[in-house]
Amino acid sequence: MDHEIFFTFPLNRIIILATALILDFILGDPQIGFHPIIAVGKLIKYLERRLLKDNHTEVRKKMSGLILVLIISILVLALSYLAIFYSFKINMFFGNAISAVILYFMFCNGSMISHARKIMAAINNKDLEKSRIEVGKIVGRDTRSLSFTGLIRATLESLAENTSDGLIGPLFFYLLGGVPAAFLYKAVNTLDSTVGYRNQKYKDFGFFSAKFDDILNYLPARITALISGFLSFSAGGRMTDTFRTIKKYSSRHASPNSGFPESAFAGALGLRFGGINYYFGHPKKTPYIGEKKKDFDADDIKRGLRLSICSSLFFSIIVILAYVLLFILLTTI
Repeated sequence: MDHEIFFTFPLNRIIILATALILDFILGDPQIGFHPIIAVGKLIKYLERRLLKDNHTEVRKKMSGLILVLIISILVLALSYLAIFYSFKINMFFGNAISAVILYFMFCNGSMISHARKIMAAINNKDLEKSRIEVGKIVGRDTRSLSFTGLIRATLESLAENTSDGLIGPLFFYLLGGVPAAFLYKAVNTLDSTVGYRNQKYKDFGFFSAKFDDILNYLPARITALISGFLSFSAGGRMTDTFRTIKKYSSRHASPNSGFPESAFAGALGLRFGGINYYFGHPKKTPYIGEKKKDFDADDIKRGLRLSICSSLFFSIIVILAYVLLFILLTTI
Protein backbone atom coordinates (compact mmCIF):
# COMPACT_ATOMS: atom_id res chain seq x y z
CA MET A 1 0.00 0.00 0.00
CA ASP A 2 1.26 3.49 -0.88
CA HIS A 3 2.69 5.24 2.20
CA GLU A 4 0.42 8.30 1.85
CA ILE A 5 -2.72 6.24 1.35
CA PHE A 6 -1.80 4.04 4.31
CA PHE A 7 -1.85 6.99 6.68
CA THR A 8 -4.71 8.96 5.12
CA PHE A 9 -7.24 6.28 4.24
CA PRO A 10 -9.07 6.65 7.62
CA LEU A 11 -9.50 10.35 6.81
CA ASN A 12 -10.70 9.44 3.31
CA ARG A 13 -13.23 7.06 4.84
CA ILE A 14 -14.53 9.89 7.07
CA ILE A 15 -14.81 12.27 4.09
CA ILE A 16 -16.63 9.61 2.04
CA LEU A 17 -19.03 8.81 4.86
CA ALA A 18 -19.78 12.42 5.75
CA THR A 19 -20.44 13.28 2.09
CA ALA A 20 -22.74 10.28 1.62
CA LEU A 21 -24.71 11.09 4.78
CA ILE A 22 -25.15 14.72 3.74
CA LEU A 23 -26.32 13.67 0.27
CA ASP A 24 -28.81 11.24 1.80
CA PHE A 25 -30.11 13.87 4.22
CA ILE A 26 -30.50 16.54 1.51
CA LEU A 27 -31.55 14.50 -1.52
CA GLY A 28 -33.00 11.29 -0.09
CA ASP A 29 -33.22 8.28 -2.39
CA PRO A 30 -32.22 9.60 -5.84
CA GLN A 31 -34.98 9.57 -8.46
CA ILE A 32 -32.73 9.09 -11.46
CA GLY A 33 -32.50 6.67 -14.35
CA PHE A 34 -29.62 4.66 -12.93
CA HIS A 35 -29.56 3.38 -9.37
CA PRO A 36 -27.12 0.57 -8.44
CA ILE A 37 -29.63 -1.21 -6.20
CA ILE A 38 -32.38 -1.01 -8.83
CA ALA A 39 -29.88 -2.39 -11.35
CA VAL A 40 -29.12 -5.25 -8.96
CA GLY A 41 -32.85 -5.93 -8.63
CA LYS A 42 -33.25 -6.10 -12.41
CA LEU A 43 -30.26 -8.43 -12.69
CA ILE A 44 -31.76 -10.70 -10.00
CA LYS A 45 -35.03 -10.96 -11.96
CA TYR A 46 -33.08 -11.62 -15.19
CA LEU A 47 -31.08 -14.42 -13.57
CA GLU A 48 -34.21 -15.80 -11.90
CA ARG A 49 -35.86 -16.31 -15.29
CA ARG A 50 -32.87 -18.37 -16.41
CA LEU A 51 -32.13 -20.28 -13.24
CA LEU A 52 -35.59 -21.08 -11.82
CA LYS A 53 -37.74 -23.63 -13.66
CA ASP A 54 -41.00 -25.12 -12.42
CA ASN A 55 -39.92 -28.67 -13.27
CA HIS A 56 -36.72 -28.48 -11.20
CA THR A 57 -36.45 -30.58 -8.05
CA GLU A 58 -36.25 -28.92 -4.63
CA VAL A 59 -32.52 -29.61 -4.41
CA ARG A 60 -31.87 -28.18 -7.86
CA LYS A 61 -33.90 -25.07 -7.01
CA LYS A 62 -31.78 -24.57 -3.89
CA MET A 63 -28.56 -25.00 -5.86
CA SER A 64 -29.81 -22.56 -8.49
CA GLY A 65 -30.59 -20.12 -5.68
CA LEU A 66 -27.07 -20.55 -4.33
CA ILE A 67 -25.65 -19.80 -7.77
CA LEU A 68 -27.76 -16.64 -7.86
CA VAL A 69 -26.36 -15.49 -4.50
CA LEU A 70 -22.79 -16.18 -5.59
CA ILE A 71 -23.14 -14.36 -8.93
CA ILE A 72 -24.71 -11.26 -7.36
CA SER A 73 -22.25 -11.16 -4.44
CA ILE A 74 -19.15 -11.57 -6.61
CA LEU A 75 -20.36 -9.02 -9.16
CA VAL A 76 -21.18 -6.24 -6.68
CA LEU A 77 -17.92 -6.75 -4.79
CA ALA A 78 -15.81 -6.86 -7.95
CA LEU A 79 -17.49 -3.98 -9.78
CA SER A 80 -17.55 -1.63 -6.79
CA TYR A 81 -13.93 -2.44 -5.92
CA LEU A 82 -12.75 -1.86 -9.49
CA ALA A 83 -14.72 1.40 -9.81
CA ILE A 84 -13.17 2.74 -6.61
CA PHE A 85 -9.67 1.41 -7.35
CA TYR A 86 -9.44 3.04 -10.76
CA SER A 87 -11.09 6.27 -9.61
CA PHE A 88 -8.36 6.62 -6.97
CA LYS A 89 -5.81 5.94 -9.70
CA ILE A 90 -6.96 9.20 -11.33
CA ASN A 91 -6.61 11.19 -8.10
CA MET A 92 -7.70 11.11 -4.48
CA PHE A 93 -10.46 13.71 -4.90
CA PHE A 94 -12.10 11.75 -7.72
CA GLY A 95 -11.76 8.52 -5.76
CA ASN A 96 -13.42 10.04 -2.72
CA ALA A 97 -16.22 11.48 -4.88
CA ILE A 98 -17.00 8.20 -6.63
CA SER A 99 -16.86 6.29 -3.34
CA ALA A 100 -19.18 8.80 -1.64
CA VAL A 101 -21.74 8.63 -4.45
CA ILE A 102 -21.80 4.83 -4.41
CA LEU A 103 -22.14 4.80 -0.62
CA TYR A 104 -24.93 7.39 -0.83
CA PHE A 105 -26.89 4.97 -3.03
CA MET A 106 -26.66 2.39 -0.22
CA PHE A 107 -28.51 4.62 2.26
CA CYS A 108 -32.27 5.11 2.26
CA ASN A 109 -32.73 6.80 5.61
CA GLY A 110 -33.35 10.30 4.28
CA SER A 111 -36.16 9.14 1.99
CA MET A 112 -37.78 7.14 4.76
CA ILE A 113 -37.76 10.13 7.10
CA SER A 114 -39.22 12.39 4.41
CA HIS A 115 -41.90 9.84 3.53
CA ALA A 116 -42.87 9.25 7.15
CA ARG A 117 -43.42 13.00 7.51
CA LYS A 118 -45.72 12.96 4.46
CA ILE A 119 -47.70 10.12 6.02
CA MET A 120 -47.94 11.99 9.32
CA ALA A 121 -49.22 15.11 7.51
CA ALA A 122 -51.85 13.10 5.62
CA ILE A 123 -53.04 11.46 8.84
CA ASN A 124 -53.19 14.80 10.66
CA ASN A 125 -55.31 16.10 7.80
CA LYS A 126 -57.65 13.10 8.23
CA ASP A 127 -57.05 12.16 4.58
CA LEU A 128 -57.49 8.39 4.80
CA GLU A 129 -57.09 7.60 1.10
CA LYS A 130 -53.89 9.62 0.73
CA SER A 131 -52.55 8.05 3.93
CA ARG A 132 -53.22 4.57 2.55
CA ILE A 133 -51.49 5.41 -0.73
CA GLU A 134 -48.42 6.87 1.00
CA VAL A 135 -48.05 3.99 3.47
CA GLY A 136 -48.46 1.54 0.58
CA LYS A 137 -45.24 2.93 -0.90
CA ILE A 138 -43.13 1.72 2.04
CA VAL A 139 -44.76 -1.57 3.09
CA GLY A 140 -45.55 -4.84 1.36
CA ARG A 141 -48.90 -5.40 3.03
CA ASP A 142 -52.24 -4.31 1.59
CA THR A 143 -53.17 -0.86 2.87
CA ARG A 144 -56.49 -0.37 1.05
CA SER A 145 -58.59 -1.35 4.06
CA LEU A 146 -56.35 -0.10 6.87
CA SER A 147 -57.64 2.37 9.43
CA PHE A 148 -55.52 5.27 10.68
CA THR A 149 -54.40 3.03 13.55
CA GLY A 150 -53.26 0.31 11.15
CA LEU A 151 -51.48 2.86 8.97
CA ILE A 152 -49.58 4.34 11.91
CA ARG A 153 -48.56 0.87 13.09
CA ALA A 154 -47.37 -0.08 9.60
CA THR A 155 -45.35 3.13 9.32
CA LEU A 156 -43.65 2.64 12.68
CA GLU A 157 -42.82 -1.02 12.02
CA SER A 158 -41.29 -0.05 8.68
CA LEU A 159 -39.42 2.87 10.28
CA ALA A 160 -37.91 0.55 12.90
CA GLU A 161 -36.69 -1.95 10.31
CA ASN A 162 -35.42 0.79 8.00
CA THR A 163 -33.33 2.28 10.81
CA SER A 164 -31.49 -1.03 10.87
CA ASP A 165 -31.22 -2.00 7.20
CA GLY A 166 -31.49 1.51 5.68
CA LEU A 167 -28.58 3.09 7.55
CA ILE A 168 -27.07 1.24 10.51
CA GLY A 169 -26.56 -1.96 8.48
CA PRO A 170 -24.76 -0.27 5.56
CA LEU A 171 -22.76 1.84 8.03
CA PHE A 172 -21.68 -1.26 9.95
CA PHE A 173 -20.43 -2.99 6.81
CA TYR A 174 -18.80 0.21 5.59
CA LEU A 175 -16.84 0.25 8.84
CA LEU A 176 -15.81 -3.37 8.30
CA GLY A 177 -14.94 -3.31 4.62
CA GLY A 178 -15.58 0.04 3.02
CA VAL A 179 -17.96 0.77 0.15
CA PRO A 180 -17.81 -2.73 -1.44
CA ALA A 181 -18.92 -4.33 1.84
CA ALA A 182 -21.80 -1.85 2.18
CA PHE A 183 -22.80 -2.59 -1.43
CA LEU A 184 -22.73 -6.33 -0.74
CA TYR A 185 -25.00 -5.84 2.28
CA LYS A 186 -27.59 -3.91 0.27
CA ALA A 187 -27.39 -6.37 -2.63
CA VAL A 188 -28.14 -9.25 -0.26
CA ASN A 189 -31.04 -7.23 1.20
CA THR A 190 -32.34 -6.91 -2.36
CA LEU A 191 -31.93 -10.64 -2.96
CA ASP A 192 -33.97 -11.38 0.13
CA SER A 193 -36.72 -8.88 -0.72
CA THR A 194 -36.92 -10.26 -4.27
CA VAL A 195 -36.73 -14.04 -3.88
CA GLY A 196 -36.46 -14.66 -0.12
CA TYR A 197 -40.14 -15.47 0.40
CA ARG A 198 -41.36 -18.64 2.07
CA ASN A 199 -44.07 -19.28 -0.51
CA GLN A 200 -44.39 -22.14 -2.96
CA LYS A 201 -42.43 -20.38 -5.69
CA TYR A 202 -39.43 -19.17 -3.70
CA LYS A 203 -39.11 -21.33 -0.57
CA ASP A 204 -36.32 -23.39 -2.18
CA PHE A 205 -34.91 -20.99 -4.76
CA GLY A 206 -34.73 -18.14 -2.24
CA PHE A 207 -33.46 -20.28 0.64
CA PHE A 208 -29.82 -19.14 0.49
CA SER A 209 -30.77 -15.52 -0.22
CA ALA A 210 -32.87 -15.45 2.95
CA LYS A 211 -30.21 -17.20 5.02
CA PHE A 212 -27.40 -14.95 3.80
CA ASP A 213 -29.54 -11.91 4.60
CA ASP A 214 -30.21 -13.29 8.10
CA ILE A 215 -26.47 -13.72 8.66
CA LEU A 216 -25.53 -10.23 7.48
CA ASN A 217 -28.32 -8.58 9.48
CA TYR A 218 -27.55 -10.44 12.72
CA LEU A 219 -25.28 -7.78 14.24
CA PRO A 220 -26.83 -4.62 12.69
CA ALA A 221 -30.29 -5.55 14.02
CA ARG A 222 -28.95 -6.03 17.54
CA ILE A 223 -26.81 -2.89 17.38
CA THR A 224 -29.92 -0.96 16.33
CA ALA A 225 -31.87 -2.36 19.28
CA LEU A 226 -29.03 -1.56 21.69
CA ILE A 227 -28.64 2.03 20.50
CA SER A 228 -32.40 2.63 20.30
CA GLY A 229 -32.74 1.26 23.81
CA PHE A 230 -30.16 3.68 25.20
CA LEU A 231 -31.76 6.56 23.30
CA SER A 232 -35.37 5.65 24.11
CA PHE A 233 -35.68 8.93 26.07
CA SER A 234 -35.66 10.76 22.70
CA ALA A 235 -39.06 9.17 21.99
CA GLY A 236 -40.39 9.79 25.48
CA GLY A 237 -39.65 6.26 26.64
CA ARG A 238 -37.69 4.73 29.51
CA MET A 239 -34.53 2.74 28.95
CA THR A 240 -35.48 0.03 31.45
CA ASP A 241 -38.89 -0.49 29.83
CA THR A 242 -37.37 -0.62 26.35
CA PHE A 243 -34.71 -3.19 27.22
CA ARG A 244 -37.33 -5.26 29.05
CA THR A 245 -39.43 -5.23 25.89
CA ILE A 246 -36.44 -6.19 23.72
CA LYS A 247 -35.64 -9.12 26.01
CA LYS A 248 -39.22 -10.37 26.09
CA TYR A 249 -40.40 -9.81 22.52
CA SER A 250 -37.42 -9.72 20.13
CA SER A 251 -37.50 -13.49 19.57
CA ARG A 252 -41.23 -13.58 18.81
CA HIS A 253 -40.88 -12.14 15.32
CA ALA A 254 -40.86 -14.58 12.41
CA SER A 255 -37.53 -13.09 11.35
CA PRO A 256 -34.49 -13.83 13.56
CA ASN A 257 -33.46 -10.18 13.25
CA SER A 258 -36.43 -7.88 12.61
CA GLY A 259 -37.80 -8.44 16.11
CA PHE A 260 -34.88 -6.53 17.64
CA PRO A 261 -35.40 -3.06 16.12
CA GLU A 262 -39.19 -3.49 16.22
CA SER A 263 -39.24 -4.44 19.90
CA ALA A 264 -36.88 -1.54 20.69
CA PHE A 265 -39.19 0.94 19.00
CA ALA A 266 -42.31 -0.65 20.53
CA GLY A 267 -40.77 -0.43 24.00
CA ALA A 268 -39.55 3.14 23.59
CA LEU A 269 -42.93 4.29 22.22
CA GLY A 270 -45.06 2.29 24.66
CA LEU A 271 -46.94 0.62 21.79
CA ARG A 272 -47.80 -2.88 20.66
CA PHE A 273 -46.81 -3.89 17.13
CA GLY A 274 -47.94 -6.94 15.19
CA GLY A 275 -51.37 -8.41 14.59
CA ILE A 276 -53.19 -9.26 11.37
CA ASN A 277 -51.84 -7.97 8.05
CA TYR A 278 -53.20 -8.66 4.58
CA TYR A 279 -51.01 -9.68 1.66
CA PHE A 280 -52.61 -10.06 -1.77
CA GLY A 281 -56.00 -10.34 -0.09
CA HIS A 282 -54.93 -13.09 2.33
CA PRO A 283 -54.70 -12.46 6.11
CA LYS A 284 -51.46 -13.22 7.94
CA LYS A 285 -51.26 -12.99 11.71
CA THR A 286 -47.94 -11.79 13.06
CA PRO A 287 -46.98 -12.12 16.75
CA TYR A 288 -47.56 -9.15 19.01
CA ILE A 289 -44.44 -7.22 19.92
CA GLY A 290 -44.49 -4.81 22.86
CA GLU A 291 -47.10 -3.91 25.44
CA LYS A 292 -49.93 -1.51 24.73
CA LYS A 293 -49.62 1.47 27.07
CA LYS A 294 -51.52 3.86 24.80
CA ASP A 295 -53.47 4.00 21.55
CA PHE A 296 -51.74 4.82 18.27
CA ASP A 297 -51.85 8.44 17.13
CA ALA A 298 -50.05 10.54 14.52
CA ASP A 299 -47.67 11.97 17.14
CA ASP A 300 -46.22 8.47 17.54
CA ILE A 301 -44.73 8.81 14.05
CA LYS A 302 -43.02 12.03 15.14
CA ARG A 303 -41.61 10.27 18.23
CA GLY A 304 -40.53 7.31 16.13
CA LEU A 305 -38.76 9.64 13.72
CA ARG A 306 -36.86 11.25 16.60
CA LEU A 307 -35.74 7.85 17.81
CA SER A 308 -34.71 6.77 14.30
CA ILE A 309 -32.79 9.99 13.58
CA CYS A 310 -31.04 9.99 16.97
CA SER A 311 -30.07 6.31 16.64
CA SER A 312 -28.75 6.84 13.11
CA LEU A 313 -26.74 9.92 14.08
CA PHE A 314 -25.34 8.19 17.16
CA PHE A 315 -24.05 5.23 15.17
CA SER A 316 -22.70 7.52 12.43
CA ILE A 317 -20.65 9.32 15.09
CA ILE A 318 -19.40 5.99 16.44
CA VAL A 319 -18.18 4.98 12.97
CA ILE A 320 -16.48 8.35 12.43
CA LEU A 321 -14.80 8.16 15.85
CA ALA A 322 -13.59 4.64 15.03
CA TYR A 323 -11.81 6.00 11.94
CA VAL A 324 -10.40 8.93 13.94
CA LEU A 325 -8.99 6.45 16.45
CA LEU A 326 -7.53 4.36 13.62
CA PHE A 327 -5.88 7.46 12.14
CA ILE A 328 -4.34 8.29 15.52
CA LEU A 329 -3.03 4.74 15.90
CA LEU A 330 -1.53 4.73 12.40
CA THR A 331 0.21 8.08 12.89
CA THR A 332 1.79 6.92 16.14
CA ILE A 333 3.28 3.75 14.64
